Amino acid sequence: MANFGKITTFDVAKGAGMIQPEKGGNPLRFERSALKWDRSDDPSADQRLTYDDGKDANGNACAVNVQPT
Repeated sequence: MANFGKITTFDVAKGAGMIQPEKGGNPLRFERSALKWDRSDDPSADQRLTYDDGKDANGNACAVNVQPT
């Protein structure tokens, strides 16, 4: 089930950022590799997205399948 949120930060050099879920809770980290659109167009702060809940390599919560709304 897709969730909605807004990007709070995105560091182009690191290729990672944070999404604040609309349903509340802690911000989720996401990586450029989680983006499901033309990656030449980097996300920007306050951009609304859909995403799925996932886990990173360390077992921490993160956003995956990130797409613009």
